Amino acid sequence: MKRIIFISIFFIAAQQLNAHPAWGIAVDKKRNIYFADIAHNERGSVWKLSNEGKLELLLADFHAHNVSLDADDNLVTAHGEGDHTLVRIGKDSNLDTLYRKLNWDEFFGGNCTYSKNGNIYFVINHYVWKIDPQGILSKHNERRLEWTQTIYVDDDENVYIPEIGECSGYLYKFYPDGKVELLAIDLISNLLRPRMKHMEVLLGITKGCDDNIYIAETAGQRIIKILENGHTETFYKASNGWTPVGIDFFAGDAYILEYRGFSRSKGPRITKITESGEKSVIFNYSEYHSVPEKPIFYKGSAGLMLLILIVLIIRKMKQVAFLSIFLLTFTFCQAQTESTKNQIVGGPCEGCEAIYEYGNKNLTSVDTLPNFKENEPKLKITGTVYQNDGKTPAENVILYIYHTNRKGIYEKKGNETGWAKRHGFIRGWVKTGKDGKYTFYTFRPASYPGRQLPEHIHITVKEPEKSEYYIDDFVFDDDPLLTKSERDRKKNRGGSGLVKPIMKGGISTIERDLFLGLNIPNYE
Repeated sequence: MKRIIFISIFFIAAQQLNAHPAWGIAVDKKRNIYFADIAHNERGSVWKLSNEGKLELLLADFHAHNVSLDADDNLVTAHGEGDHTLVRIGKDSNLDTLYRKLNWDEFFGGNCTYSKNGNIYFVINHYVWKIDPQGILSKHNERRLEWTQTIYVDDDENVYIPEIGECSGYLYKFYPDGKVELLAIDLISNLLRPRMKHMEVLLGITKGCDDNIYIAETAGQRIIKILENGHTETFYKASNGWTPVGIDFFAGDAYILEYRGFSRSKGPRITKITESGEKSVIFNYSEYHSVPEKPIFYKGSAGLMLLILIVLIIRKMKQVAFLSIFLLTFTFCQAQTESTKNQIVGGPCEGCEAIYEYGNKNLTSVDTLPNFKENEPKLKITGTVYQNDGKTPAENVILYIYHTNRKGIYEKKGNETGWAKRHGFIRGWVKTGKDGKYTFYTFRPASYPGRQLPEHIHITVKEPEKSEYYIDDFVFDDDPLLTKSERDRKKNRGGSGLVKPIMKGGISTIERDLFLGLNIPNYE
């Protein structure tokens, strides 16, 4: 009976929708708290939690990672997707646009901060850039950075940036006169396994009331305090699956922004640590909202069914086995999609449902992605899908791919629905015939701006009688960003995704055969 209870709860919980978190949090002189959140309201939200505990939505469908306060305690934040726009919200709630660029080389809102003196600092293309109050753009320093996700500036215009590329986590201080100081190294916890490079990082930074720098470290689920001479100590360690991603101080008290779950999909919540060391959770998004904006579980009413199930377990243990099965059956029949009728394989797969978003399109073994004619270098992707035996061509297998444009952005037109809001419109679908062959015509994507990730093309598979699952991305052997560590990290799901473009018939061609079930968890 206990096994039934566990399986029931796990089966539902495994359907959670994952997301990566924002990290910005700032506390003004009245103890109002502002924080960024990209898990709610389409592309994201910026919230204000008043000193009386009232939550106010300031910006919706606004993809902000960071928040800052100007010299007058007004909120300053930036939208960091496509239209890079820095805005200020005044005490009268008026919204002013401070800076806006479509070209992220001129301003990148995804990794920026605003100083008390009105200077904008951002990181793009491996360097720190500065925009002064007159709008003049200049390179702030010649120090090259491999990969960073956050930036912080103190009241003296010192800029702090973590380096999280191939290293184990460094923190640099950039002085206004051009000097660069390495404050600390080995900040990312060693978990005695290969590091998950995109999940185990250094995020929110601030200067405490004691003038020490504090930084959030997600691998160790902690806030690190930077001491003198490169020494560090753990200021705060989260528990119960929560991960701190940002921190700010006011009057000796710390305010920590946290998310929960492997991919930080639950939250946000805010933990307060007083100057005397007392800890308390002063805000939890899921508890604050009596009716969440989005279901906790994305398949039908499974969240509600889970709550009912738990109540029944407590009240009537003798009936739990029957009711567990009944409730699960009812829930997933009611909200059933094509994927729930099949054997669940592959483990968690964020966005894999997009494979069903081809609408009324008649799928064939060949598809041409949008903007193919307008972009260079053009690319032909082709191969054969084989059954699990590795030799029999697989029929009626749907393949879905999507990738960035030539600027490294998942381009959107503004009218997207479903997963196109995340994946953009450069995507395509094919369905194999009896010979198992497939072909996509597209163009080579670019790597993400300001990040050291290789160029890649995402691919999802849906075969008969199995749930959809992802396989290794297409990555390019001639990509200088495809380091040895990146190559070694690949799992060869569905076979190797490492491809070598070859000119054939006047078009750059990559050939990759796919093997159903190869290195896919729970595949039978």
